[in-house]
Amino acid sequence: MRSVLPVEKSCSFDGQPIPQSVGVSVLRQDAVDKVTGEGRFIADIKLPGMLYAKVLRSPHAHADIVNIDTGAAKAVEGVHAVVTGVDLKGKLIGECINDQPPMAHTKARFVGEPVAAVIADSPEIAMEACSKIIVTYNTLQPVFDPREAMKPEAPIIHEDLREYECFKTFCPIPGSNIFHHFKVKKGDVEKGFAEADRIFEHDFTYPHISHAQLEPHGCIAWWKMDGNLDVYASAQSPFLVRHVLAKLFDLPHTKVRVVVPYIGGGFGGKSDCTIEPLTAYIAKFAKGRPVRVILEREEMFCGSLIGRGCHVIMKTGIKNDGTLVARKIDLAFNAGAYGEYCINIIVGGGQNSTGPYYIPNVQIDARAVYTNLPFVGAFRGYGHPEGHFAAERQMDIIAEEMGFDPVELRLKNCLKPGLTNAIGQTMHSHNGDLPTCIKKVAEALDLDNWKKLYKEQKEDERYARGRGFAALMKSPVMATNAPSMAQLRFNEDCTVNIQVSATDMGQGSITALGQIAAQALMLPAEKVKVSAETDTERHPYDWQTVASRTTWMAGNAVIRACNIAINQMKRLAAEVWGLDSIENIEYNGKNFFVPDSEFCLPIDALVMGYTDSSGKAMGGPATGIGYFLPPGIVYHDDETGQGNAAAEWTFACQGFDITVDKVTGMVKINKMVTAIDVGKVINPQLARGQLIGAMVQGLGPAVNEKLNYSPEGKIRNDNFTDYKIPTLEDVADSEAEVIFLETPQEDGPFGARPLAEHGVVGIAPAFANALRDAIGKHYFDIPITADRILTDLAKE
Repeated sequence: MRSVLPVEKSCSFDGQPIPQSVGVSVLRQDAVDKVTGEGRFIADIKLPGMLYAKVLRSPHAHADIVNIDTGAAKAVEGVHAVVTGVDLKGKLIGECINDQPPMAHTKARFVGEPVAAVIADSPEIAMEACSKIIVTYNTLQPVFDPREAMKPEAPIIHEDLREYECFKTFCPIPGSNIFHHFKVKKGDVEKGFAEADRIFEHDFTYPHISHAQLEPHGCIAWWKMDGNLDVYASAQSPFLVRHVLAKLFDLPHTKVRVVVPYIGGGFGGKSDCTIEPLTAYIAKFAKGRPVRVILEREEMFCGSLIGRGCHVIMKTGIKNDGTLVARKIDLAFNAGAYGEYCINIIVGGGQNSTGPYYIPNVQIDARAVYTNLPFVGAFRGYGHPEGHFAAERQMDIIAEEMGFDPVELRLKNCLKPGLTNAIGQTMHSHNGDLPTCIKKVAEALDLDNWKKLYKEQKEDERYARGRGFAALMKSPVMATNAPSMAQLRFNEDCTVNIQVSATDMGQGSITALGQIAAQALMLPAEKVKVSAETDTERHPYDWQTVASRTTWMAGNAVIRACNIAINQMKRLAAEVWGLDSIENIEYNGKNFFVPDSEFCLPIDALVMGYTDSSGKAMGGPATGIGYFLPPGIVYHDDETGQGNAAAEWTFACQGFDITVDKVTGMVKINKMVTAIDVGKVINPQLARGQLIGAMVQGLGPAVNEKLNYSPEGKIRNDNFTDYKIPTLEDVADSEAEVIFLETPQEDGPFGARPLAEHGVVGIAPAFANALRDAIGKHYFDIPITADRILTDLAKE
C-alpha cells in the first residue's frame, strides 16, 4: 500500500436519499428558450455577407430538359449567379442507392424537381430572376401508380438503374421501376393456407401525406476561401449530411462542418439529406459568401420529402378455433421519383406488416417502386402504419365474420415470450407485455359493457357511437453499425455538461438524456445540462436521430460516459489513498468512500483533480466519452428475410370511442387511448405529450390528410388552406388517456425502450374499426372524410 496524502476536504453523510431523476417530470431544458423566443432556429441565423437563393422547379412530372436559357435572369440587378445542374457532371447522391442529382440537368422526374436556381441580394430579387429563366422540355409519359409502374410496359423512370451504386443488402431490378424487393419467407405459406379452415383476402391503400412541420426546411451553405464548407441546417442527421456532402464534393470530412440549431419539428422529414446537397451546390457559385435557402410553405410539399403511400394485398389463413396459420402480404410502396429515402422504409414496413402476431407461415413481398411523384422518405412510424392498417383492419373483419371477440382473437395470437416473429427472432419477456396492453385498452374503452349497450346505441336516429382498437409493434430500422456517442465533463462546482449529436426537434430528448445522466451520476437533474445545438466539428458522433432510438441508444452512451467519469474519480481516490484497486470504492453522489474505513473524499475534492494541503496535485478534470451500439444485429437474409435484424421491439395497443353525426358526417372523438410498454418512463410528462401528439398526428390521414394530384402529377393542395391537419380545436373536447406499462428492456437505459413514433402506428386502423362499429361500414383506404361517411350512409 502506497502512502496516503493528507485530505483537506472532509466527507459528510447527511442521510439524504440519492435524488431520483428518472421517472420524474422535470422541466424541459429548452422550455424558456422556446417560450421566450431566445432559442436559435435556422431562420434566426444571420451571417456576414449572406446571400439568398430561390429555386426554379420543373412544371412537368416526366420530361427531358432540352435547354435552359438564363440570360434574362442574369441581367436582373442584384443577381450574383444563376445555377443549373450542368456543373454537377452527372454526380448523384445516396448512401443506400446512389440515384438522385441535387439538381436535375438532363431529365426531370417529378413536378417540383429543382432545375435551376438564382443567388441574389434578397429572396425577392432571386424570385424575380427565377421567373425569367426559360427552360425547354420534351415531355415524356409519366406514371403515378406503383401498380402501373411495375408493369413491363410502364415507362422507365431510371434508365440507368443497373449502373447506380447500391448497398449490398438492396436488390434493384434493372429494366424496371422496382429499385428494391424485400422478401420474408417463414415456414411454408401455401401449406399453411391448405391447413386453414377460412381464408380472407383484402386490398388496402395508405395515401401520400405531408409532414407539415411548423418550421420549413432551411439551410445555409458557406464555401470558405480556404475550401472548407460550413453548413447550417434544420437537419435530423448532421453527421450523415456531412458524409454525403463530403462524398459529393470530394472533400475530406474535416473540411465539412455541419451545425444544427433548434429544429421546429421533424417527424422524419428532416432526416437523411434533403435540401442540404442542393444548397451546398448552389453556394459553390458564390464562394466566400454564405447562401441561404429556406423553403416556402408550398415548396415544403414538393421540395422536400413526403410520406407514406402504399398499396397492400393481405391474405390470411385461420383455423376455426381462431388460430392464425398463414399470412401472405404484397406491399407496393409508391416511392416517388427517387429511392434513397424510401429504400429502408420497405424493410421496416415489410418485417412488421404481419402485425404483432405469431404466424407460423408467412410470405411477404415488399417492393419499392419509382413513380413520377415527389419522393417519399421517413415519416413518423417508418413503414409501420401502412402494414398495420391492413393487418388490424383485417383482424376485425375476421373476428366479425367468424364470430370471435376481437379482443380474444388478438390475445390468442399475439406475440408472447418464446414465440417467433416474421423474421425468426424469438420474443423474450423483456421485449414487453402486449397482452396486458390489449387488456388495458379494452378496459379503458369498457368493451365488455359496450357490447351490452351496442344495440341501444344503434337505435339513435341522429348519432351513432362506436369503439374500436388496434394492437401494434414497432422495431427500429437502422444500419447494423449505427452507434451513438456522448461526451461529459464535470465543472468546478460539480455541475455537468453533456454533448450528444442526437438532435432535439421538440421531442424533449435533451431533457430526457439529462435526467438519465443525473440518475447515473446520482446528482440532482438541475446540475446536468445537455447541449441543444449540434456541431460536427465539436460534438461526438451519432448516426441519425431516427427510429425512435435516441433515449435508448444515446441514453446508453450517456450512462457509459457517466460511469467512465465516476471510475476516473475512483482511480484518483485510490491513488490518493494508496490503494491498488477501485474494487471496494463506492460512490453515492456526494462522496467516494470505502465502507467501514476512514477512506472518504467528497466529490468536489476530486472533480477537477486532487490537490493536497501542500499544493501537490494529481489527476485531472473528470470527463467521459461513451458509445453504444446494439450487439449482434445482422443483415436480413436476402431470400428469406430471416435474421437477428431488429435491435429491439416495442408493443402497444390503441383505441377510440367515437360518435358519428349521421346528418353531417362529422366524427367526434370522445376518447382516444394508448397503452404502451415503454420499459421505464424517463419523464412522464414528456412521454405522455409525445404519445398524445402522435395520436393526434395519426388522426390526420385517418380523417382528412391526403396529397391530391392533378392528372399531370402536380400537388393540388400544397397549402394549409386545402391540406387539413388536425388542430387543438379538433380534439378540444376529447379525452386522451395514456397507459404506461414498465417491463424493463434488458439493454435499455434504466430499462427504457423507444416510444416516440409508436403513437401513430395503430391510429388509422383503430379509428376505422371504431367507425365500422358505429355505422356498419368497412373502409379499406383512408382518409375517411365526413363527405365519404355521408355518401355511405345515404346508400343504406
